[in-house]
Amino acid sequence: MTNDERCHRHMSSDSSCPVCHYPFETVLHALRDCDAAQEIWLQILPEALLRPFFDCNLQQWISCNLSATMVDPLSTLPWKLVFVSLAWQIWKRRNDLVFQDSSSMSYMAVISRSLAWARRYFEGATARQPPSV
Repeated sequence: MTNDERCHRHMSSDSSCPVCHYPFETVLHALRDCDAAQEIWLQILPEALLRPFFDCNLQQWISCNLSATMVDPLSTLPWKLVFVSLAWQIWKRRNDLVFQDSSSMSYMAVISRSLAWARRYFEGATARQPPSV
């Protein structure tokens, strides 16, 4: 849960982001809008997605990125795999800070680990596909 959700459930009195101290840590804030998350996205985001990436709500943001058919120019992986892997690693990094008081992973390490996970998944999925006739 984000701090905003924890506040709504009376599990916390502080709804702010533990990373950048924005007053309301929502899912979209934690994964995309927080300074720490933006730093990561801006390093890898394809130019074609830059404008719409930061201009939509949570549902649109997820839907747009999961339905993208483009290939990430830096990694040559399908963008949707890169997107999911980065979102997961950003969430894990945030949780390490919140629950273990540790934010030792640099943004470059987050990107590197995300790309490695996406590549492993892609190669495994490609190897399991039946040959074309």
